[in-house]
Amino acid sequence: NTLAEAWRRVADAIRQTRPDVVLQCGVKGLDSIYPTASAPPLVTVSHGSADCAWARNVLARSSRCAPHRVAVSQAARAAFPPSLRRSVHIIENGVSLPSPGNVGAEARRQARAAMRLKPGEIAVGYVG
Repeated sequence: NTLAEAWRRVADAIRQTRPDVVLQCGVKGLDSIYPTASAPPLVTVSHGSADCAWARNVLARSSRCAPHRVAVSQAARAAFPPSLRRSVHIIENGVSLPSPGNVGAEARRQARAAMRLKPGEIAVGYVG
């Protein structure tokens, strides 16, 4: 894909869906294609830590055009370029997951009942 093709895809998606805000995480090179003047406000989110070269690289090239920046932890804030870190708000993930060994059969049964899952019914979850 060329930069022009990437921009067309972003512009088409914005035009078709007309979102109030665009949330992005992990889009490389967005600073060079995001239409800041004509598009909805952009929020850049960091889930990676400063120890991750990939996260630092993506954020260095994809967070300057965003008027809003969010990280899920102090470590994720540190992945933003130093000049932007003061503008990064930390919003921690909403649910602390217990360690796998601490989920007992009764807790599992209660969680499944709260979601109205029948015994034997398969549940798929997403953590990310």
